[in-house]
Amino acid sequence: MEKKQNPRIAKLIHLSYIFVWVITVTLAGHFLGIHSTWVYSLVVPIFFLMEGTEKDKVISIFCGGATGMVLTFLMCKAISATAPTLGSMWSYLIFVTIAIAILMLMMPFAHYFFNNVGFIYLIVSVIDTKAFCTDFVTLLISFFVGGAIYIGGAIAIVHFLKYRAKKKATAKSN
Repeated sequence: MEKKQNPRIAKLIHLSYIFVWVITVTLAGHFLGIHSTWVYSLVVPIFFLMEGTEKDKVISIFCGGATGMVLTFLMCKAISATAPTLGSMWSYLIFVTIAIAILMLMMPFAHYFFNNVGFIYLIVSVIDTKAFCTDFVTLLISFFVGGAIYIGGAIAIVHFLKYRAKKKATAKSN
């Protein structure tokens, strides 16, 4: 009699492969001296939480994340420029409202660029605006390169596991 594996255990094993990949890339980033690994670490959970095809998810993550980061950078520059005149609080309220309005109102017209991923990166980027604006270009490059490595590896692992499962099923039927 053949023992059948519990589907929850199988899923846990599959997720552990992705977890090992994420830990490996994060440690590699740390050892390479990349201090802001948050910028590309967010892509994996976002990828697995989103609905849609792999292609749509990848496009939405990279376009939305870049849009959120660019909006944050522009928002910070506008706040800095207008704070002496309007005051810090009013400048902040005005430009945060404008950034959020852009993300919300443009969503129906360009959903790959203006989406919830943009909101996530807008929110996370304003945690330390001084550091973000100082290293904006480096963070944007890290987002694209690190995100591609993270998502590329995760997709490769998922495809490998599907291929292996299909191969096992074919071998059992023969």
